Amino acid sequence: MNKFIPARILIVDDMPDNIRLLTSILSRKGFELISAYSGQMALESLENVCPDLILLDVNMPGMSGYDLCEIIKQNKLTKDIPIIFISALHDSQNVVHGFALGGVDYITKPFQLEEVVA
Repeated sequence: MNKFIPARILIVDDMPDNIRLLTSILSRKGFELISAYSGQMALESLENVCPDLILLDVNMPGMSGYDLCEIIKQNKLTKDIPIIFISALHDSQNVVHGFALGGVDYITKPFQLEEVVA
């Protein structure tokens, strides 16, 4: 008998409303969710749990999403975790920068439900 193991997603965003919205969308799809409201909180979470995916806001006070991505990709224990950037910054320079840092996708805000779930 196969037992379904839900994917674990770490959501990193300094805006509680964004985390609530993403949590609402993704929890209905059966994902296990972890939230962090800053880059530092995300790093602390990564010490205890290894998510299957990270949804990462770019614009955060203190440590930006880009800075956090660089730290994650330099750590041998976390470097292979896929990172999807979610940002209101939609110019090509930011999108290209996100991919150059190792992001696997870049979703712009406001995002569509179908985009996030895909």
